[in-house]
Amino acid sequence: MRLLPLFNHLRWVLTATLVLLGFGHAPAAEPVVRVLIVSGQNNHNWRETTPKLRAILENSGRFTVEVTEHPEQCDAAAFAKYDVLLSNWNAFDNPPATNWPAATRQALLDFVRQGKGFVSVHAGSSSFYDWPEYQQLAGGSWKLGQTGHGPVHEFRVKAVDETHPITRGLTNFLVTDELWHRTGLQPEVKVLATAFSATDKQGSGQDEPMAFTTEFGRGRGFNLLLGHDARAMESPGFQTLLQRGTEWAATGTVKPAAGLGKPRNGVEQTQTGTAFYHQGQLLWEVTADPALGKPFFHPLATADGTVLTALRPADHPWHRGLWWSWKFINGINYWEEDPKTGLSAGQTKIVFYDVGQTPAGGTKIEMTLDYSPAEGQPVLKETRSIQVTAPDSAGDYMMDWSAQFTAVTNVTLDRTPTANEPDGQSWGGYAGLSLRLDPALRDGVFRNSEGKSGVAATHGQPARWMDFSGARGGIAILDHPLNLRHPTPWYVNQGMPFFSPALLFNAPHLLRSGETLKVRYLVFIHTQPKTAVELDVAWKEFSRQ
Repeated sequence: MRLLPLFNHLRWVLTATLVLLGFGHAPAAEPVVRVLIVSGQNNHNWRETTPKLRAILENSGRFTVEVTEHPEQCDAAAFAKYDVLLSNWNAFDNPPATNWPAATRQALLDFVRQGKGFVSVHAGSSSFYDWPEYQQLAGGSWKLGQTGHGPVHEFRVKAVDETHPITRGLTNFLVTDELWHRTGLQPEVKVLATAFSATDKQGSGQDEPMAFTTEFGRGRGFNLLLGHDARAMESPGFQTLLQRGTEWAATGTVKPAAGLGKPRNGVEQTQTGTAFYHQGQLLWEVTADPALGKPFFHPLATADGTVLTALRPADHPWHRGLWWSWKFINGINYWEEDPKTGLSAGQTKIVFYDVGQTPAGGTKIEMTLDYSPAEGQPVLKETRSIQVTAPDSAGDYMMDWSAQFTAVTNVTLDRTPTANEPDGQSWGGYAGLSLRLDPALRDGVFRNSEGKSGVAATHGQPARWMDFSGARGGIAILDHPLNLRHPTPWYVNQGMPFFSPALLFNAPHLLRSGETLKVRYLVFIHTQPKTAVELDVAWKEFSRQ
Protein backbone atom coordinates (compact mmCIF):
# COMPACT_ATOMS: atom_id res chain seq x y z
CA MET A 1 0.00 0.00 0.00
CA ARG A 2 1.34 3.43 -0.87
CA LEU A 3 2.20 5.62 2.13
CA LEU A 4 -0.28 8.45 1.53
CA PRO A 5 -3.38 6.21 1.32
CA LEU A 6 -2.07 4.34 4.36
CA PHE A 7 -1.64 7.61 6.24
CA ASN A 8 -5.14 8.76 5.31
CA HIS A 9 -6.53 5.42 6.50
CA LEU A 10 -4.69 5.82 9.80
CA ARG A 11 -6.11 9.31 10.18
CA TRP A 12 -9.61 7.89 9.69
CA VAL A 13 -8.95 5.20 12.30
CA LEU A 14 -7.47 7.84 14.61
CA THR A 15 -10.56 10.03 14.31
CA ALA A 16 -12.83 7.16 15.28
CA THR A 17 -10.53 6.18 18.14
CA LEU A 18 -10.40 9.70 19.57
CA VAL A 19 -14.18 9.94 19.55
CA LEU A 20 -14.50 6.58 21.29
CA LEU A 21 -11.97 7.65 23.92
CA GLY A 22 -13.80 10.89 24.51
CA PHE A 23 -11.11 13.11 23.02
CA GLY A 24 -13.27 14.46 20.18
CA HIS A 25 -15.98 17.10 20.40
CA ALA A 26 -19.39 15.75 19.42
CA PRO A 27 -21.37 18.33 17.46
CA ALA A 28 -24.51 19.77 18.97
CA ALA A 29 -27.68 17.97 18.04
CA GLU A 30 -29.62 20.86 16.55
CA PRO A 31 -28.24 23.23 13.91
CA VAL A 32 -29.99 26.57 14.09
CA VAL A 33 -28.21 29.05 11.78
CA ARG A 34 -28.97 28.80 8.05
CA VAL A 35 -26.00 29.74 5.82
CA LEU A 36 -25.76 30.31 2.07
CA ILE A 37 -22.18 30.23 0.74
CA VAL A 38 -21.78 32.39 -2.36
CA SER A 39 -19.18 30.68 -4.55
CA GLY A 40 -18.34 29.69 -8.12
CA GLN A 41 -15.94 32.55 -8.97
CA ASN A 42 -12.69 33.53 -7.23
CA ASN A 43 -9.05 34.12 -8.09
CA HIS A 44 -8.29 31.56 -5.34
CA ASN A 45 -9.06 27.84 -5.45
CA TRP A 46 -12.74 28.05 -4.52
CA ARG A 47 -13.33 24.44 -5.57
CA GLU A 48 -11.25 23.37 -2.55
CA THR A 49 -12.00 26.17 -0.09
CA THR A 50 -15.78 26.26 -0.47
CA PRO A 51 -16.25 22.61 0.61
CA LYS A 52 -13.80 23.27 3.45
CA LEU A 53 -15.77 26.29 4.67
CA ARG A 54 -18.95 24.26 4.51
CA ALA A 55 -17.42 21.41 6.51
CA ILE A 56 -16.04 23.73 9.21
CA LEU A 57 -19.46 25.23 9.79
CA GLU A 58 -21.43 21.99 9.59
CA ASN A 59 -19.03 20.08 11.83
CA SER A 60 -19.67 22.56 14.65
CA GLY A 61 -23.31 21.48 14.79
CA ARG A 62 -24.54 25.07 14.80
CA PHE A 63 -25.24 25.55 11.09
CA THR A 64 -27.03 24.16 8.08
CA VAL A 65 -25.19 25.16 4.91
CA GLU A 66 -26.06 25.38 1.23
CA VAL A 67 -23.92 26.65 -1.66
CA THR A 68 -24.74 28.62 -4.78
CA GLU A 69 -22.27 28.92 -7.66
CA HIS A 70 -24.55 31.38 -9.46
CA PRO A 71 -25.25 34.23 -7.04
CA GLU A 72 -26.24 36.48 -9.94
CA GLN A 73 -29.39 34.35 -10.27
CA CYS A 74 -30.50 34.96 -6.70
CA ASP A 75 -33.29 37.32 -5.71
CA ALA A 76 -35.01 38.33 -2.47
CA ALA A 77 -36.97 35.10 -2.30
CA ALA A 78 -33.81 33.03 -2.69
CA PHE A 79 -32.00 34.91 0.09
CA ALA A 80 -34.99 34.84 2.44
CA LYS A 81 -34.40 31.18 3.33
CA TYR A 82 -31.13 32.02 5.12
CA ASP A 83 -29.85 33.88 8.17
CA VAL A 84 -26.44 34.78 6.78
CA LEU A 85 -24.66 34.93 3.42
CA LEU A 86 -20.98 33.93 3.29
CA SER A 87 -18.94 35.21 0.35
CA ASN A 88 -16.17 33.04 -1.03
CA TRP A 89 -16.65 34.85 -4.34
CA ASN A 90 -14.85 37.60 -6.20
CA ALA A 91 -14.42 38.63 -9.81
CA PHE A 92 -10.66 39.22 -10.13
CA ASP A 93 -10.42 36.68 -12.96
CA ASN A 94 -13.70 37.67 -14.58
CA PRO A 95 -14.55 41.38 -14.20
CA PRO A 96 -17.83 41.12 -16.16
CA ALA A 97 -19.12 38.83 -13.40
CA THR A 98 -19.49 41.89 -11.19
CA ASN A 99 -22.44 42.94 -13.29
CA TRP A 100 -25.04 41.38 -11.04
CA PRO A 101 -28.60 42.36 -11.94
CA ALA A 102 -30.00 45.31 -10.04
CA ALA A 103 -32.54 43.02 -8.38
CA THR A 104 -29.79 40.79 -6.96
CA ARG A 105 -27.82 43.75 -5.66
CA GLN A 106 -30.86 45.24 -4.00
CA ALA A 107 -31.89 41.88 -2.54
CA LEU A 108 -28.47 41.52 -0.90
CA LEU A 109 -28.60 44.98 0.69
CA ASP A 110 -32.18 44.52 1.88
CA PHE A 111 -31.33 41.11 3.30
CA VAL A 112 -28.69 42.60 5.62
CA ARG A 113 -30.46 45.89 6.36
CA GLN A 114 -33.42 43.94 7.71
CA GLY A 115 -31.32 42.30 10.40
CA LYS A 116 -29.44 39.40 8.84
CA GLY A 117 -25.74 38.81 8.26
CA PHE A 118 -22.97 38.93 5.68
CA VAL A 119 -19.58 37.20 6.04
CA SER A 120 -16.61 37.38 3.69
CA VAL A 121 -13.52 35.19 3.78
CA HIS A 122 -10.09 36.27 2.50
CA ALA A 123 -10.68 37.77 -0.97
CA GLY A 124 -14.42 37.19 -0.76
CA SER A 125 -15.02 40.88 -0.14
CA SER A 126 -12.92 42.13 -3.04
CA SER A 127 -15.34 43.01 -5.81
CA PHE A 128 -17.88 45.70 -6.71
CA TYR A 129 -15.55 48.65 -6.27
CA ASP A 130 -18.19 50.79 -7.98
CA TRP A 131 -20.84 49.76 -5.44
CA PRO A 132 -20.41 51.91 -2.29
CA GLU A 133 -22.99 50.06 -0.20
CA TYR A 134 -21.26 46.74 -0.82
CA GLN A 135 -17.92 48.21 0.20
CA GLN A 136 -19.52 49.59 3.36
CA LEU A 137 -21.01 46.20 4.17
CA ALA A 138 -17.78 44.25 3.52
CA GLY A 139 -15.72 46.75 5.52
CA GLY A 140 -12.42 46.01 3.80
CA SER A 141 -11.07 44.69 0.53
CA TRP A 142 -7.99 44.43 -1.67
CA LYS A 143 -7.21 47.95 -2.84
CA LEU A 144 -5.22 48.07 -6.06
CA GLY A 145 -1.94 49.97 -5.74
CA GLN A 146 -2.08 49.80 -1.94
CA THR A 147 -2.78 46.34 -0.55
CA GLY A 148 -0.16 43.62 -0.74
CA HIS A 149 1.18 40.47 0.89
CA GLY A 150 4.42 38.53 1.16
CA PRO A 151 4.85 34.75 0.87
CA VAL A 152 2.65 32.36 2.77
CA HIS A 153 4.29 31.93 6.17
CA GLU A 154 3.55 31.28 9.82
CA PHE A 155 2.43 34.21 11.96
CA ARG A 156 0.54 34.86 15.16
CA VAL A 157 -3.01 36.22 15.27
CA LYS A 158 -4.02 38.07 18.42
CA ALA A 159 -7.35 39.37 19.66
CA VAL A 160 -7.41 43.14 20.21
CA ASP A 161 -11.02 43.32 21.46
CA GLU A 162 -11.53 40.84 24.28
CA THR A 163 -15.09 42.02 24.95
CA HIS A 164 -16.66 41.27 21.58
CA PRO A 165 -18.64 37.99 21.38
CA ILE A 166 -16.51 36.80 18.46
CA THR A 167 -13.16 37.20 20.22
CA ARG A 168 -14.12 36.99 23.91
CA GLY A 169 -11.74 34.49 25.51
CA LEU A 170 -9.99 33.80 22.20
CA THR A 171 -6.46 32.49 22.67
CA ASN A 172 -3.78 33.97 20.42
CA PHE A 173 -2.92 31.40 17.76
CA LEU A 174 -0.44 30.58 15.02
CA VAL A 175 -1.51 30.12 11.43
CA THR A 176 0.33 29.49 8.16
CA ASP A 177 -1.43 31.74 5.69
CA GLU A 178 -1.23 34.79 3.46
CA LEU A 179 -0.98 38.01 5.49
CA TRP A 180 -2.49 41.06 3.79
CA HIS A 181 -1.09 44.47 4.60
CA ARG A 182 -2.56 47.92 3.98
CA THR A 183 -6.00 46.51 3.33
CA GLY A 184 -8.48 49.10 2.09
CA LEU A 185 -10.72 49.60 5.16
CA GLN A 186 -13.98 51.50 5.44
CA PRO A 187 -14.12 54.22 8.13
CA GLU A 188 -16.53 52.51 10.54
CA VAL A 189 -15.05 49.01 10.83
CA LYS A 190 -14.38 47.52 14.26
CA VAL A 191 -11.12 45.55 14.27
CA LEU A 192 -11.23 42.42 16.44
CA ALA A 193 -7.94 40.63 15.64
CA THR A 194 -4.61 41.59 14.11
CA ALA A 195 -1.30 40.06 13.05
CA PHE A 196 2.14 41.64 12.79
CA SER A 197 3.28 42.01 9.18
CA ALA A 198 7.05 41.46 9.35
CA THR A 199 9.31 43.33 6.96
CA ASP A 200 11.45 40.22 6.41
CA LYS A 201 8.29 38.65 4.93
CA GLN A 202 7.78 41.65 2.59
CA GLY A 203 5.30 43.12 5.02
CA SER A 204 4.52 46.57 6.38
CA GLY A 205 6.25 46.33 9.75
CA GLN A 206 2.90 47.03 11.43
CA ASP A 207 -0.01 45.20 13.04
CA GLU A 208 -2.56 44.54 10.30
CA PRO A 209 -6.28 43.73 10.70
CA MET A 210 -7.23 40.08 10.26
CA ALA A 211 -10.85 40.12 11.44
CA PHE A 212 -13.29 43.01 11.70
CA THR A 213 -17.00 43.78 11.77
CA THR A 214 -19.37 46.29 10.23
CA GLU A 215 -22.94 47.40 10.85
CA PHE A 216 -25.41 47.86 8.03
CA GLY A 217 -28.97 48.89 8.89
CA ARG A 218 -30.14 46.37 11.47
CA GLY A 219 -27.72 43.75 10.11
CA ARG A 220 -24.09 42.85 10.66
CA GLY A 221 -21.00 42.12 8.57
CA PHE A 222 -17.94 40.06 9.51
CA ASN A 223 -14.76 39.99 7.40
CA LEU A 224 -12.07 37.35 7.99
CA LEU A 225 -8.97 38.05 5.89
CA LEU A 226 -7.40 34.68 6.74
CA GLY A 227 -8.09 31.62 4.58
CA HIS A 228 -5.91 31.83 1.47
CA ASP A 229 -6.28 28.09 0.85
CA ALA A 230 -7.75 24.93 2.36
CA ARG A 231 -4.57 24.22 4.30
CA ALA A 232 -4.72 27.58 6.06
CA MET A 233 -8.33 26.78 6.95
CA GLU A 234 -7.10 23.78 8.96
CA SER A 235 -5.97 26.21 11.66
CA PRO A 236 -8.12 25.77 14.79
CA GLY A 237 -7.95 29.54 15.29
CA PHE A 238 -9.29 30.18 11.79
CA GLN A 239 -12.11 27.73 12.37
CA THR A 240 -13.06 29.29 15.69
CA LEU A 241 -13.19 32.77 14.17
CA LEU A 242 -15.20 31.55 11.19
CA GLN A 243 -17.76 29.77 13.37
CA ARG A 244 -18.10 32.57 15.88
CA GLY A 245 -18.11 35.31 13.25
CA THR A 246 -20.76 33.57 11.16
CA GLU A 247 -23.04 33.00 14.14
CA TRP A 248 -22.61 36.60 15.30
CA ALA A 249 -23.33 38.00 11.83
CA ALA A 250 -26.51 35.92 11.67
CA THR A 251 -27.80 36.50 15.20
CA GLY A 252 -25.86 39.30 16.89
CA THR A 253 -24.55 36.94 19.55
CA VAL A 254 -22.45 33.81 20.04
CA LYS A 255 -24.14 31.24 22.21
CA PRO A 256 -22.06 28.81 24.26
CA ALA A 257 -24.18 25.97 22.88
CA ALA A 258 -22.48 23.59 20.45
CA GLY A 259 -19.11 24.35 21.98
CA LEU A 260 -18.73 27.80 20.42
CA GLY A 261 -16.89 29.99 22.87
CA LYS A 262 -16.12 27.09 25.22
CA PRO A 263 -12.46 26.46 26.08
CA ARG A 264 -11.04 23.60 24.04
CA ASN A 265 -9.57 20.76 26.06
CA GLY A 266 -7.82 17.54 25.20
CA VAL A 267 -6.55 15.85 22.09
CA GLU A 268 -7.73 16.85 18.63
CA GLN A 269 -6.83 15.39 15.26
CA THR A 270 -5.31 17.78 12.73
CA GLN A 271 -4.85 17.35 9.00
CA THR A 272 -1.28 16.13 9.51
CA GLY A 273 -1.03 14.99 13.11
CA THR A 274 -2.31 15.71 16.60
CA ALA A 275 -2.84 18.76 18.83
CA PHE A 276 -3.55 19.14 22.55
CA TYR A 277 -5.51 21.97 24.18
CA HIS A 278 -5.65 22.93 27.84
CA GLN A 279 -8.34 25.39 28.93
CA GLY A 280 -8.50 26.79 25.41
CA GLN A 281 -4.72 27.13 25.03
CA LEU A 282 -2.90 25.07 22.39
CA LEU A 283 -0.13 23.45 24.44
CA TRP A 284 1.45 21.30 21.77
CA GLU A 285 1.00 20.03 18.26
CA VAL A 286 2.86 17.24 16.49
CA THR A 287 3.09 17.22 12.70
CA ALA A 288 3.67 13.84 11.05
CA ASP A 289 3.12 14.60 7.38
CA PRO A 290 4.64 12.01 5.00
CA ALA A 291 5.21 14.79 2.48
CA LEU A 292 7.45 16.63 4.96
CA GLY A 293 9.38 13.66 6.29
CA LYS A 294 10.83 14.37 9.72
CA PRO A 295 8.02 14.64 12.34
CA PHE A 296 8.18 17.57 14.75
CA PHE A 297 6.47 19.30 17.67
CA HIS A 298 5.47 22.92 17.11
CA PRO A 299 4.25 24.81 18.90
CA LEU A 300 5.31 23.77 22.36
CA ALA A 301 3.73 26.31 24.68
CA THR A 302 3.45 26.96 28.38
CA ALA A 303 0.07 27.07 30.09
CA ASP A 304 0.06 30.88 29.99
CA GLY A 305 0.40 30.89 26.19
CA THR A 306 4.13 31.49 25.81
CA VAL A 307 5.28 29.66 22.66
CA LEU A 308 8.71 28.17 23.24
CA THR A 309 9.54 26.78 19.80
CA ALA A 310 10.39 28.22 16.39
CA LEU A 311 9.54 26.52 13.10
CA ARG A 312 11.70 26.74 9.99
CA PRO A 313 13.38 30.09 10.76
CA ALA A 314 15.02 31.86 7.85
CA ASP A 315 18.57 31.18 9.07
CA HIS A 316 18.02 27.39 9.33
CA PRO A 317 14.74 26.41 7.63
CA TRP A 318 15.36 22.72 8.43
CA HIS A 319 14.98 23.48 12.15
CA ARG A 320 11.54 22.23 13.20
CA GLY A 321 10.64 23.12 16.78
CA LEU A 322 11.37 19.94 18.76
CA TRP A 323 12.45 17.15 16.42
CA TRP A 324 14.89 14.29 15.85
CA SER A 325 17.35 14.26 12.99
CA TRP A 326 20.60 12.45 12.39
CA LYS A 327 23.29 14.57 10.76
CA PHE A 328 25.15 11.98 8.67
CA ILE A 329 24.37 8.30 8.12
CA ASN A 330 27.12 6.59 6.13
CA GLY A 331 28.30 10.01 5.01
CA ILE A 332 24.90 11.14 3.66
CA ASN A 333 23.35 14.31 5.10
CA TYR A 334 19.96 13.82 6.77
CA TRP A 335 19.94 17.27 8.42
CA GLU A 336 20.18 20.19 5.99
CA GLU A 337 17.63 20.47 3.21
CA ASP A 338 17.80 21.61 -0.39
CA PRO A 339 16.06 25.02 -0.42
CA LYS A 340 14.49 24.22 -3.79
CA THR A 341 12.93 20.89 -2.79
CA GLY A 342 12.79 21.11 1.01
CA LEU A 343 14.33 17.62 1.16
CA SER A 344 17.58 16.27 2.56
CA ALA A 345 19.96 14.05 0.63
CA GLY A 346 19.14 11.36 3.14
CA GLN A 347 15.43 11.01 3.77
CA THR A 348 13.47 10.30 6.92
CA LYS A 349 10.23 8.54 5.97
CA ILE A 350 7.15 8.12 8.16
CA VAL A 351 5.90 4.55 7.78
CA PHE A 352 3.39 4.41 10.64
CA TYR A 353 1.71 6.92 12.97
CA ASP A 354 -0.81 6.29 15.73
CA VAL A 355 -2.16 8.07 18.80
CA GLY A 356 -3.76 6.68 21.94
CA GLN A 357 -4.18 7.32 25.64
CA THR A 358 -1.81 6.37 28.45
CA PRO A 359 -3.14 4.67 31.60
CA ALA A 360 -2.53 7.93 33.48
CA GLY A 361 -4.67 9.95 31.07
CA GLY A 362 -1.88 11.35 28.94
CA THR A 363 -1.31 10.99 25.21
CA LYS A 364 0.78 8.25 23.62
CA ILE A 365 2.22 8.84 20.13
CA GLU A 366 3.82 5.95 18.27
CA MET A 367 5.71 6.08 14.99
CA THR A 368 7.80 3.91 12.73
CA LEU A 369 10.36 5.63 10.52
CA ASP A 370 12.83 4.58 7.83
CA TYR A 371 16.12 6.30 7.03
CA SER A 372 17.34 5.87 3.48
CA PRO A 373 19.34 7.57 0.73
CA ALA A 374 17.08 9.45 -1.67
CA GLU A 375 17.04 6.67 -4.26
CA GLY A 376 17.94 3.70 -2.06
CA GLN A 377 16.53 1.20 0.40
CA PRO A 378 16.37 1.88 4.16
CA VAL A 379 19.65 1.53 6.00
CA LEU A 380 18.20 2.27 9.45
CA LYS A 381 14.76 1.74 11.01
CA GLU A 382 13.28 3.46 14.06
CA THR A 383 10.38 2.74 16.36
CA ARG A 384 9.48 5.82 18.41
CA SER A 385 7.16 6.20 21.39
CA ILE A 386 6.37 9.56 22.99
CA GLN A 387 4.18 9.74 26.07
CA VAL A 388 2.96 13.23 26.95
CA THR A 389 1.48 13.78 30.39
CA ALA A 390 -1.63 15.83 30.96
CA PRO A 391 -0.72 19.23 32.44
CA ASP A 392 -0.61 19.37 36.23
CA SER A 393 -2.16 22.07 38.43
CA ALA A 394 0.66 24.48 37.51
CA GLY A 395 0.24 23.75 33.78
CA ASP A 396 3.53 21.84 33.57
CA TYR A 397 3.76 18.74 31.39
CA MET A 398 6.38 16.22 30.29
CA MET A 399 7.24 14.18 27.21
CA ASP A 400 8.86 10.79 27.74
CA TRP A 401 10.61 10.35 24.38
CA SER A 402 12.05 6.90 23.64
CA ALA A 403 13.30 5.40 20.40
CA GLN A 404 14.98 2.24 19.16
CA PHE A 405 17.13 2.35 16.03
CA THR A 406 17.92 -0.91 14.21
CA ALA A 407 20.60 -1.08 11.55
CA VAL A 408 19.52 -2.77 8.30
CA THR A 409 23.13 -2.77 7.16
CA ASN A 410 26.28 -1.48 8.82
CA VAL A 411 25.75 2.23 9.50
CA THR A 412 27.97 4.95 10.87
CA LEU A 413 26.09 7.70 12.67
CA ASP A 414 28.17 10.85 12.46
CA ARG A 415 28.19 14.64 12.80
CA THR A 416 30.24 17.62 11.64
CA PRO A 417 33.56 17.30 13.54
CA THR A 418 34.18 19.69 16.41
CA ALA A 419 36.88 22.36 16.39
CA ASN A 420 39.57 20.18 18.03
CA GLU A 421 39.33 17.50 15.29
CA PRO A 422 40.74 17.40 11.74
CA ASP A 423 38.53 19.49 9.42
CA GLY A 424 36.54 20.45 12.49
CA GLN A 425 34.23 23.43 12.87
CA SER A 426 33.37 25.59 15.86
CA TRP A 427 29.73 24.71 15.26
CA GLY A 428 30.28 20.95 14.89
CA GLY A 429 28.89 18.21 17.11
CA TYR A 430 25.11 18.28 16.79
CA ALA A 431 22.81 15.35 15.94
CA GLY A 432 19.77 13.73 17.49
CA LEU A 433 16.99 15.26 19.58
CA SER A 434 17.06 19.00 18.96
CA LEU A 435 15.14 22.04 20.14
CA ARG A 436 14.95 25.36 18.27
CA LEU A 437 13.52 28.06 20.52
CA ASP A 438 11.53 31.18 19.70
CA PRO A 439 13.97 34.09 19.17
CA ALA A 440 11.85 36.21 21.53
CA LEU A 441 13.27 34.04 24.34
CA ARG A 442 16.91 34.96 23.74
CA ASP A 443 17.12 36.56 27.19
CA GLY A 444 16.69 33.13 28.78
CA VAL A 445 19.53 31.32 30.56
CA PHE A 446 21.02 27.89 29.90
CA ARG A 447 22.00 25.92 33.01
CA ASN A 448 22.87 22.28 33.61
CA SER A 449 22.87 19.61 36.28
CA GLU A 450 26.50 20.35 37.12
CA GLY A 451 25.74 23.83 38.40
CA LYS A 452 27.06 25.60 35.28
CA SER A 453 25.18 28.32 33.40
CA GLY A 454 25.65 30.19 30.12
CA VAL A 455 26.86 28.89 26.79
CA ALA A 456 30.59 29.09 27.52
CA ALA A 457 30.26 26.84 30.57
CA THR A 458 27.72 24.34 29.19
CA HIS A 459 28.43 23.89 25.46
CA GLY A 460 30.08 20.54 24.78
CA GLN A 461 30.04 19.65 28.47
CA PRO A 462 28.49 16.44 29.87
CA ALA A 463 25.44 16.83 32.08
CA ARG A 464 22.44 14.82 33.25
CA TRP A 465 20.05 17.59 32.22
CA MET A 466 19.97 20.98 30.56
CA ASP A 467 17.39 23.68 31.19
CA PHE A 468 16.59 26.88 29.32
CA SER A 469 14.46 29.31 31.31
CA GLY A 470 13.34 32.89 31.24
CA ALA A 471 10.92 35.00 33.20
CA ARG A 472 7.97 33.24 31.54
CA GLY A 473 9.07 29.66 32.17
CA GLY A 474 11.02 27.35 29.95
CA ILE A 475 11.96 23.84 28.96
CA ALA A 476 14.40 21.21 30.19
CA ILE A 477 15.67 18.00 28.61
CA LEU A 478 16.78 15.13 30.86
CA ASP A 479 19.21 12.45 29.66
CA HIS A 480 18.44 8.88 30.79
CA PRO A 481 21.38 7.06 32.45
CA LEU A 482 21.07 4.09 30.06
CA ASN A 483 21.65 6.31 27.01
CA LEU A 484 24.78 6.00 24.90
CA ARG A 485 27.65 8.04 26.44
CA HIS A 486 25.62 9.23 29.42
CA PRO A 487 25.99 11.87 30.76
CA THR A 488 25.72 13.33 27.29
CA PRO A 489 27.61 16.38 26.02
CA TRP A 490 25.27 19.22 25.05
CA TYR A 491 25.21 21.44 22.00
CA VAL A 492 24.18 24.94 23.13
CA ASN A 493 23.62 28.12 21.11
CA GLN A 494 22.29 31.30 22.71
CA GLY A 495 21.86 33.36 19.54
CA MET A 496 19.20 31.14 18.00
CA PRO A 497 18.50 29.87 20.80
CA PHE A 498 19.05 26.11 20.30
CA PHE A 499 20.13 23.13 22.36
CA SER A 500 20.50 19.40 21.95
CA PRO A 501 21.68 16.37 23.96
CA ALA A 502 24.41 15.65 21.42
CA LEU A 503 25.24 11.97 21.93
CA LEU A 504 27.63 12.08 18.94
CA PHE A 505 29.36 15.32 20.00
CA ASN A 506 32.76 13.74 20.65
CA ALA A 507 32.71 10.79 18.22
CA PRO A 508 30.62 8.95 15.64
CA HIS A 509 28.93 5.65 16.48
CA LEU A 510 28.96 2.43 14.47
CA LEU A 511 25.90 0.19 14.37
CA ARG A 512 26.50 -3.17 12.73
CA SER A 513 23.77 -4.83 10.72
CA GLY A 514 21.03 -6.05 13.08
CA GLU A 515 22.32 -4.12 16.08
CA THR A 516 20.09 -1.65 17.92
CA LEU A 517 20.58 1.65 19.68
CA LYS A 518 18.07 2.73 22.31
CA VAL A 519 17.70 6.31 23.54
CA ARG A 520 15.36 7.93 26.01
CA TYR A 521 14.85 11.55 27.08
CA LEU A 522 12.39 13.46 29.24
CA VAL A 523 11.30 16.86 27.93
CA PHE A 524 9.94 19.00 30.78
CA ILE A 525 7.88 22.07 29.82
CA HIS A 526 7.30 24.40 32.78
CA THR A 527 5.36 27.65 33.04
CA GLN A 528 7.43 28.99 35.95
CA PRO A 529 11.22 28.62 36.24
CA LYS A 530 12.35 25.49 38.09
CA THR A 531 15.12 25.28 40.65
CA ALA A 532 18.07 22.94 40.23
CA VAL A 533 16.71 20.90 43.12
CA GLU A 534 13.35 20.45 41.38
CA LEU A 535 15.04 19.37 38.15
CA ASP A 536 17.33 16.97 40.05
CA VAL A 537 14.27 15.37 41.65
CA ALA A 538 12.65 15.00 38.22
CA TRP A 539 15.83 13.43 36.82
CA LYS A 540 16.16 10.95 39.69
CA GLU A 541 12.58 9.82 39.25
CA PHE A 542 13.08 9.51 35.48
CA SER A 543 16.33 7.58 35.92
CA ARG A 544 14.60 4.90 38.00
CA GLN A 545 12.11 4.11 35.23
